Amino acid sequence: MSASENMSIDPEEKCSEILQKLPGRHKQCRVLIDFFSTPSQIPASIFIHGNSATGKTLTVKTVLDGLKIKYVHLSCVEFDTPGLLAAKIASNLNGEYLQLSSSHNCSSLMELVENLQMASKIKNDPFVIVLDRAERLREMPSTVIPALLKLREISNMNVCVILISDLLWDRFYHGKMRFCKPLVNLFFPQYTKTECLEIIRSRKPEGVDDAFYCSYTSILLRVLYRFCRDLNELLYMANQHFVLVKKLSNDQRTIFLTLQPHLKAATQNVHLRQGIQQIQNVDQKAPNSSLISAVTAMELPYYAKFLLMAAFLASFNSPKHDRRLFAKHHGMQRKKAATSRKTVKRSSLIVGPKPFNFERLTAIFHSIADTPYLITTNLCAQLATLVNLHLITKVGFSGLNNPKFKCAVGLDFIKAVGRTVDFNVQSYIMEDF
Repeated sequence: MSASENMSIDPEEKCSEILQKLPGRHKQCRVLIDFFSTPSQIPASIFIHGNSATGKTLTVKTVLDGLKIKYVHLSCVEFDTPGLLAAKIASNLNGEYLQLSSSHNCSSLMELVENLQMASKIKNDPFVIVLDRAERLREMPSTVIPALLKLREISNMNVCVILISDLLWDRFYHGKMRFCKPLVNLFFPQYTKTECLEIIRSRKPEGVDDAFYCSYTSILLRVLYRFCRDLNELLYMANQHFVLVKKLSNDQRTIFLTLQPHLKAATQNVHLRQGIQQIQNVDQKAPNSSLISAVTAMELPYYAKFLLMAAFLASFNSPKHDRRLFAKHHGMQRKKAATSRKTVKRSSLIVGPKPFNFERLTAIFHSIADTPYLITTNLCAQLATLVNLHLITKVGFSGLNNPKFKCAVGLDFIKAVGRTVDFNVQSYIMEDF
């Protein structure tokens, strides 16, 4: 007997079991369970969006596994043409619904629709296609996304397409999608501090006292949550720093004093995924020695260091100061700018990094680097490396014509980078009232 002929699954029966596996995602879980608890009435398409590390993929897979619904999970990063995507979906469809020979190829969405039509005549069990990183579908022909959203309508099969993305649906919109949008739009918010604590504590190492691990995680998130709210990074930092305190007693003051110098260094490179051995040897006579060792261990190329310093100056200096700082003939200086160094340092860094464009970055780079000219393609390659290392972050969804960036490192880190190439970054930081 097929699943569609069975009795509907009781949502409350499966809900408690699934919710235990997904702390902090009870609301989204219940919505998905309500949609898929009746196999014959599943929606044709669902769009799930939210920031990275918010449990989107894990929640979908856990719900489908718990309800025993057949599905295929694919990452759109792996496919650059509709034919490759259709072939992968068809290969998962074959064997579950069809018994086609290995020589049968599916090289287009039209052939995928034909396979779905054949499968619907054999049995009409629900089949879910989960497409992760769905924003990559925008790089394919403009008809791909509408075709996937209407896959049930054109194939007559009980199929549901779930698109998972970090972007809003508005970023997918174009003229051909005016009358085509997902039936369900589900948002996954960022985890709160309490939810992060619950998830981290649920992954407690074996043999560790519960009260001790609760004290450790509370101290850890009290410091790191202000700088990073990515759950994956917080889990990584919790595992890395636990080796420092696992032999201590359950005294919060002792734990905090042991972690304090290491957490201070970790806030400067929280996204770099560096091992604890690179930051655990802190010299009391040189408080920034851990940062220097971390910068040295990264082994950035020579010009990449200048590009990172140029990004820091572009983020923390107003464009109105560029001429006076970097031009040879900058004209007269106003008396208003002659303030104390202490005031300059405090006022320029307190507001946080501001976005800058690529043209301004290259102009500052050529001014501070000891090179008359460097090919722009080389700079783009160095910039891509820094973005992948999360030292520089891309801002917004600007296109290739005018991308904007922000520097993601602090003053202590950039000063350590400057010392490796004998460049005083702090002397170029200006006030901006």
